[in-house]
Amino acid sequence: MESALKNFGTIFDIKKYALHDGPGIRTTIFFKGCPLICTWCHNPESQLITPEKVLKPSYRIISPLNKVETIGYTVSVSEMINEINKDRLFYEESGGGVTFSGGEPLLRNDIYEAIKRANDKGMLCTIASNGTLITPRVAESLRLRT
Repeated sequence: MESALKNFGTIFDIKKYALHDGPGIRTTIFFKGCPLICTWCHNPESQLITPEKVLKPSYRIISPLNKVETIGYTVSVSEMINEINKDRLFYEESGGGVTFSGGEPLLRNDIYEAIKRANDKGMLCTIASNGTLITPRVAESLRLRT
């Protein structure tokens, strides 16, 4: 089963001890990829679905000291669950959990598998979505109302 979930998604950041992405202490998973390209995007590094190379200037000038950095890496559901499970005690004590953000987390076909695995370990999940991919079928599977 894991082989089908091997390339779950590309993320660009995992923020631990987040307090503003839902109730309690949370871990926020920031996925890459969004069907919208908003000029005011809070996470512009999330817009492309694949890892991308960017030039990180040193001292805000062009110089040989500038570094090329890759934003984004691919994870499996198991790798992600293992990482967020490390902080389960904080979620239990604070009423927190995991927030899937982005980008657009609903671009991942296996987001439901990730939520199910996290729930099976007692972690509460929240999705921060722009809403463009929420169909009645998605809402039903996530127990949402449209």
